[in-house]
This record gives sequence, C-alpha cells and structure tokens, in this order.
Amino acid sequence: MMKLVLTILITGLLFACGQSEQQRKALKQEREDSIRSATEKATRLRMEKIQSLRDLLSQTESEKEGLENRLSLLKAELEVAKDKLTTIKQYQFLRTPAEREEQVRAQALVIDQLEKGITTSLDELAKREEIIRKTKNELKNYELTSNKQ
Repeated sequence: MMKLVLTILITGLLFACGQSEQQRKALKQEREDSIRSATEKATRLRMEKIQSLRDLLSQTESEKEGLENRLSLLKAELEVAKDKLTTIKQYQFLRTPAEREEQVRAQALVIDQLEKGITTSLDELAKREEIIRKTKNELKNYELTSNKQ
C-alpha cells in the first residue's frame, strides 16, 4: 500500500512539474511567430524608410534643378542690367546730369537686387546639394543593410 501511494505521488509530481509537450510546442510556436512578426515589421519599416529617402532625393533633385534654372535666369538678367547701366552712363542728348545720376542709381539698385538673388540662389543650391549628398549616403547604407538581411 505504501508503495502504491509513493508511486502515485511520484507519478503525480512528474506530471505536475514542468510543461507538457503541448505547452512546450505552443510556447515555441508563439516565440517563432513573435520573431517572424518582428522581422516582418522591421523589414517593412526599412522599406518605408528607403522609399521616403528616395522620395526626398527626387524632390530635392527637382528643387535643385529649379534653382539652377533660376540662377541661369538671374545671371542673364544681371548681364542685361549691366549692359543697360553701360548705356545709361553714356551721353544722351537733352538729359541733365541729375537725370543721369538718378538713372544710374536706379539701375545700380536693380543690379544689387539681382546680385543678392544670385547669392541667395547659390546658397540654396549648396544646401540642396548637401541634402542630396547626405540622402544618397543614407539611402546607400539602408540598401546595403537590406541586402545583407
């Protein structure tokens, strides 16, 4: 009788201690699902980041092209304004020296504004080029990271 009670107790303890095979399989499956889900989420986030970097790169390159066009126009306008100033400085029949000086002063203001516009455009162009450089490097790093995984 004692052996029977002892055997029942030992058997009960063995089944009561630890997880059953079904519980272990469920935990293993849950862990694998969690890893798979985290991996899929990380991949999706990485792809979204790559796409956002590509969009930023495209937008910035478009802005750069617009700035280059604006810069070309401003430089052309500056040349025209300088030519006009040269013409203004020349002798013109029936024009008083005061009128001449006023015209020179007004044209000098136009030239000054164009030069400021060119300087601003050059600064903006340099900023866009820096953004493009950084974005290309970051995009390259993300793509290399994605290819390794």
